[in-house]
Amino acid sequence: MLEDLLRNDSIEEKKKNLSEYDIEITETIEGSVNVMCNLSDIILEKGIEEGMEKGIEKGIEKTLVSLTCRKLKKNKTPETIADELEEDYDKIKSICDIADAFAPDYDVDAICAQMQNAK
Repeated sequence: MLEDLLRNDSIEEKKKNLSEYDIEITETIEGSVNVMCNLSDIILEKGIEEGMEKGIEKGIEKTLVSLTCRKLKKNKTPETIADELEEDYDKIKSICDIADAFAPDYDVDAICAQMQNAK
């Protein structure tokens, strides 16, 4: 029954689904269904927002890994890379340490995955 309430159906559809459970739709229940619909919309919006934020963070991280790997291919040191990218040395050093296992091709996706596992 809760699944029927949380599904992304219209309020009318949700009331119809509730009637299949032999529940009399009173004003109180109708008000509760409206509240549940609003809550499910808020939860959905928050989930989408959090998903977008995580996607942006992953994109930024992947870009940083990619730029770091390009510079490693040019035999640059972590100190030089951090300076050129204006990033924290420890962050770049951590990427370089993981990337060493993937040299000389530096598979950016694999490096990012390993970084996620290390967190």
